[in-house]
Amino acid sequence: MKYDTPEKVACAIRKLHAKKMSLNISAVRTSHPDLLAAAYTLKPFLGWKRALELAGLNYDTIRAHYIDEIPCLICGDTFVLLNAHLEKAHQVTAEEYREEFPDADLMSEVMRFRKGGILDRHPDRLPDWEPALSIEYALDKTSEYYQRGFDVHYTNLNAIDSAITIKLLRELKEGWDLVMEKIGVDPTAHRRTIREDDFTIEEFAEWLLERQEAGLKNTMEAVMDLHQTELEGPVDLRNRIVAWALAFHHRSWTEALEASGLDLSHPAYNERHFPDAQSLLEAIREIAAAGRPTAFLDAVRNRNDATIVFSAPRYFKTWTKALKAAGVPATTEHRELDQKAKVILHLKKHLENGYRVDEASMWIGTRRDPILFKATFNFFPNWRAAVKAAGGNKVRFTNEAGRDNPFLTKEKVIREFQKLHRAKRFASERRLPRDPRNTALVAMAHGFFGGWRDAAVAAGIDPKSYNDKNLNPTGRYPTKEDVIEGILLRHKKGAPMNARSLTVGENADYALITTARKFFKNWGDAMTVAGLDYSAVVRKKQDYSVARASNQYRTKKEVVAGIRKRFKAGQHLNSRSLSHDPKQRDYPLIRVARELFGSWDKALAAAGFDPALIRRNRASEN
Repeated sequence: MKYDTPEKVACAIRKLHAKKMSLNISAVRTSHPDLLAAAYTLKPFLGWKRALELAGLNYDTIRAHYIDEIPCLICGDTFVLLNAHLEKAHQVTAEEYREEFPDADLMSEVMRFRKGGILDRHPDRLPDWEPALSIEYALDKTSEYYQRGFDVHYTNLNAIDSAITIKLLRELKEGWDLVMEKIGVDPTAHRRTIREDDFTIEEFAEWLLERQEAGLKNTMEAVMDLHQTELEGPVDLRNRIVAWALAFHHRSWTEALEASGLDLSHPAYNERHFPDAQSLLEAIREIAAAGRPTAFLDAVRNRNDATIVFSAPRYFKTWTKALKAAGVPATTEHRELDQKAKVILHLKKHLENGYRVDEASMWIGTRRDPILFKATFNFFPNWRAAVKAAGGNKVRFTNEAGRDNPFLTKEKVIREFQKLHRAKRFASERRLPRDPRNTALVAMAHGFFGGWRDAAVAAGIDPKSYNDKNLNPTGRYPTKEDVIEGILLRHKKGAPMNARSLTVGENADYALITTARKFFKNWGDAMTVAGLDYSAVVRKKQDYSVARASNQYRTKKEVVAGIRKRFKAGQHLNSRSLSHDPKQRDYPLIRVARELFGSWDKALAAAGFDPALIRRNRASEN
């Protein structure tokens, strides 16, 4: 029988089931290999799991037979695991055995099932429905991930289920693109990265020509316009081909157009063209002269100025270098976002210009606006409510954005944080893998909680447990042991052990006390752990029978008198000496002077001294 349609495959499966035959992959590979092969060659992709479902069956209803032992192809004896037998009986390694018998198994299916059960599992990893990790099963499971909405580009899937990615790449040596093609996924569209061989310049020119003939403009602004129509084709094609053109033509749309070989004098390409660097510099100066902001993120949000910004890389590589060449400073737009109405007003500008307003684009897109994004959460329960209030609708997120955001509530952000923490994959936002899911998580953490650290605290995660500086400490005292050693060495040398002596003066060791407080809560606890009696070592022996004078200053007159008294005694009058020098300090004087006069300089002037001269004299002494 020729199994050339899914229905014929399903019909054959039902007949085998009626005969009470085992229908797991390894059993069918032995009894009906042509039937199993058909399930993986039909287009669109079928696979064995879906073929069973098409036949009205599933893994709970079929008979299954798994191999308990596998034969040694050298001697014929059977074992659960061959490795030890090969080394003892035949003096060959598993690698040497596989070189001679490439398709041979080293482990029985049952043993493989037991081994897979004790692996550390990713929270998103789907439970296995077959114990044997065959190439067919790996394709089935990859397809299942895709059908459930997971990103199945290699980096993401390898983090979730490395067993199947390893198996697939070991068997399909052509690469991960072939894996996605086998399960019916366009690798170019799905992997979310751009490669040079995704398109050719001829395909790019053909795409431009189709737009041109349809009466559409091909300027950068027109192509990136959010208002996609059916005439313009799928939005993901536009995004991918534009990204490809920019990535492989020096990030310049103009150079990509020139490489296409098309007639750029056509009206489709003419919207403020800059034939040379000088014309671009003049346009930049026009922006500054008109009082409009010139900083990149502010300029690209202005539709009239965005064309100038995107043209800069052709002559100056970056917008910053173009500003420098034009002699124009990068200025920002002053925006007040302290009221709900003002937030809506600025958000409406994004919508009116047709810019992307999904969460990821607002956070990291070309026209990103993280300040506005975060400000909306002060007045709205979530970002999409803010967009709706500004006149946006669901289409702006679904059809146009092309990105799913699974973290639309505070609770979902917290659950994701806790899930990553349990899997020991939680890290600072800079250390997270760069993918759309993590981008959405970072954006929503900042929106709902104000920042990554605040979101971690809300999820019950200690920031010290993932902070890079805590995980990979640097400096003079990176560990608790180093701190204790530093304390004991300091005590042995006879240096003062009170906290103030470690922060100022000739015996200061700021690194020691700050690191000690990080590891041991406070300086006293650190000394106790080091085996020193804090009260005996640090506390000063005060003789209370001796009357002690304390400088007191209550009025401006007393402050002026105190300053002049210091001058007559030859003491320094600079603020540093009064605040920190153990031999010269008089903190009450400088504190009261600042309270009464507003600053130490004004107090010096009131006492008849030139503050600038006091500073110069002190500096010359040093």
